[in-house]
Amino acid sequence: ETFLKAVLAQSREATLGARALLVLGNIAYAQERYADAIEKYQQFVTQYPQDSALAQAYFWLGMARFQAQQFSESYAALTKALSIGGLPESMTAKAHYRMGESQYQMGNYQAAITSFQQVTGKPFAGQEKSELAYAHFWTGESLYYLKQFAPAIEAFKKSLAYQPPQELLSSVHYRMGSAYEELGQRAEADAAFQRADATGSNASSISDASAATFRLAQSLQRQGKYAQAI
Repeated sequence: ETFLKAVLAQSREATLGARALLVLGNIAYAQERYADAIEKYQQFVTQYPQDSALAQAYFWLGMARFQAQQFSESYAALTKALSIGGLPESMTAKAHYRMGESQYQMGNYQAAITSFQQVTGKPFAGQEKSELAYAHFWTGESLYYLKQFAPAIEAFKKSLAYQPPQELLSSVHYRMGSAYEELGQRAEADAAFQRADATGSNASSISDASAATFRLAQSLQRQGKYAQAI
């Protein structure tokens, strides 16, 4: 990293300076120094707007801004990266995914769905199942907040079809149960809550599992099944 900074300070070659900035940004990103990464990527896109790696610089700028919870700026940078074009399929998919997450975090649920559909609508060869599972999950979450409960359930089912990682599994079942509950489908909701309770294993999924247990107990009490509720 020290060597690259020296290269950047002394280089009169535009391409070499641009590459040094990009690598320094990537090092900072990998070390979770997102403010430093943003600074390097921003310097790249400002100083080298004609460089062949411009789309990648905007991509990483958007990724770093997302990690810094700068969601609007993240969306704008990733949009710019896609408009320039030339990104590998894997980066294109990740850009759409982060754009969807950014819109979700800003409460723009319909726009979030549009971005997630760019991930789920045309999966590319070698795309990880977990990425598709998460994209369908967040689609379901967005639909849920739009009160489109039946389509949300279908999105959650698609997430399950991609064998979501353990840390997501309980959340999928819990949110599916909540959607069934909103539709008045009590038996389906209870079954989903039971699956959520059984699959919670880490901090986030345990939270959903606990919530599912509570919702299931409430349901059993309403049905007069007090012993089971306890």
